[in-house]
Amino acid sequence: MHCTQLLKAYGTVVRIRLVYNKDFPSNRCYVTFMSCDEDRLAYEHVASLPLTGSGFKTEFLLSRNISDSDLDYIPNVFESYLEISVPKVHHIPPPRWFVAYYRNGCGNFIHASRYLSKEIGTIPEENLKKYGKGVLVRAKDITQARMLQHLSCPTERMFETVKAHPTFNYSKGCVYSQDLYEFLEEEILAMCPSSVLRLMTKMRNSSNMVLLTFFASTLPERVHIGPINLRLSLPVRRQLLLLANRFALFSEDSVESSLRSDEKNTDLTKVTHVVDVHLPPVSPKPLKGLAKRHRSSAESIDLVQSKQS
Repeated sequence: MHCTQLLKAYGTVVRIRLVYNKDFPSNRCYVTFMSCDEDRLAYEHVASLPLTGSGFKTEFLLSRNISDSDLDYIPNVFESYLEISVPKVHHIPPPRWFVAYYRNGCGNFIHASRYLSKEIGTIPEENLKKYGKGVLVRAKDITQARMLQHLSCPTERMFETVKAHPTFNYSKGCVYSQDLYEFLEEEILAMCPSSVLRLMTKMRNSSNMVLLTFFASTLPERVHIGPINLRLSLPVRRQLLLLANRFALFSEDSVESSLRSDEKNTDLTKVTHVVDVHLPPVSPKPLKGLAKRHRSSAESIDLVQSKQS
């Protein structure tokens, strides 16, 4: 029971099994959580504890590979969340995306890469990018994330400050359920996994939509709220932005590829990349302004080309 109270901080515990083998010097504890996000949060926290030298280790197992037993301890998943016994604590994991801002005159990406690797360990190449007046870093694990979170920046070092990225560490999704209509936002949040930071239920006259904010850069496909397993979808505004990004774009890669194909052409004003825009016939009205804007852009491009010719 005491083990359950400790593990509840990471989410809803479905099943616990303790295995002791007197002929083998090893004790095992299998813990099954309600969702994969809760499993990973508990796993990363336990794996970061300084217990590796004592033969202690953690690993992921698929729940279907562990058969049920009558000796397993099964907590009451449907217990009342309004009881004053032990309130559920949302342990927020450290952020994964950080921005390290240069000091004046220290903006060298190669030196920055070497310095960060020396301070926090090896960083995968795809986890380190130039970012304005700094460097965008994605921690490869929870240990590296904590090191970035507490990285000191004395005056003689090249970075002035290291901060968590304001938006990359979060994602938003919507769920629809009439069963949640009678609950307050605080009550719904108490039933959510620890990866949910906040939620909103008063959404544009929709009585059964709940907007969830996750502490994760990628949105999970499903979420457990109490005993309910719900599918997550992108907010309407996010869907419109993704749809708009599928239309006419001007990219540096297209300009560079055009220059490489014609080595004699060194005037960037003569290089134009035109994307043919086809509006979907299913919803012409919401995209009317967008189509008009793209037509005007195409006309202006034609005028520039006629003057240059």
